[in-house]
Parts: sequence; C-alpha cells; structure tokens
Amino acid sequence: MLIASLLALALAQELGPEVGTTIPEVDRFAAVMGDDGATIVFVRSVDWCPFCKAQVVSLDEAADEFEREGRPLVFVSYDSQATQAAFAEAEELESVFIADEGSEMIEAFGLLNEQYAPGSRVYGVPHPAIFIVDEDGTIDAKLYEDDYTTNRASYRNRPATEIVLKAVEAAD
Repeated sequence: MLIASLLALALAQELGPEVGTTIPEVDRFAAVMGDDGATIVFVRSVDWCPFCKAQVVSLDEAADEFEREGRPLVFVSYDSQATQAAFAEAEELESVFIADEGSEMIEAFGLLNEQYAPGSRVYGVPHPAIFIVDEDGTIDAKLYEDDYTTNRASYRNRPATEIVLKAVEAAD
C-alpha cells in the first residue's frame, strides 16, 4: 500500500504532457518547426525573472547547434510581444519567441504555476519546462525540475545548455 501511494505521488508530480504524446496547440508551432521538430522552452518572464533571462541568453548562444540538429529554439512566456522583442533586441537574440499573454498555451500544456493568485502581477507564469518535439509535435523528451511541487525555489534550477543539447541529440 505504501509503495502504491509513493508511486501515485511520483506520477502526480509529472509536469506537462507525457513523452510520446502530441503537444497541445501543435498548429501554433507549425511555422517555427525545423526539419526534425523544435526545442520549446517555457520560461516565466524575460522581463523580470533573472533565471529566465540567463537561461534564454545561454540557450540562444547555442542556437546554431539547435538549428543544425533540426530542432530550433522556441521560447514561450506570458510576456507581451513588445516585452519579448525588447529583450531579444537588447540581448541581440535571434531565436523565436511566442507571447502567450493570456497563458492559454501555458494552461494547455499543464504548466500554469498555481501558487500565484489571479490578479497578481505574476499570475499566468509557467513552471519552467523544455519540450523536445519532432516535426509532427510528438514529445520526444522533456526537461523540468522534479521537485517543482515541493520546492518553491525550483524555478531557479535550469538545465545547462549542454544538457539540453544532449537531450536534443538523443531524441534523434
């Protein structure tokens, strides 16, 4: 009984859609897919989150490698297009950004961070997660902090660019 309870808890902590399933809103990503798919990175904000900003800049520095793998970077946040564009210009980034201002996509992916109340300045942010998808939108791999439900600071922990690239390479 204890083992079954622990297993249920572990399964309940999985974040977002499962590997092997098709991503929600697959049509919204069609125009940004590479030959083999995409590397979709959900970040909290490129306006105020220093961990998100650092992750985006670090990953974008390897954008050519993601392109060579046929899975270009696509960053999704609840920020406005104007906020994303200003950040991309200031940092001289070339990756694609998708503005999910109403957090509909974030909710569809099951990533909405519910520790913030509606009306809060940060309501609508996702739990950070990366989905490596094939050209049809099937999830080949995903990366996120396993303890996101119990560790209020888990959003600070982001996989290094090398780890994300290895996951992309392994997905081929």
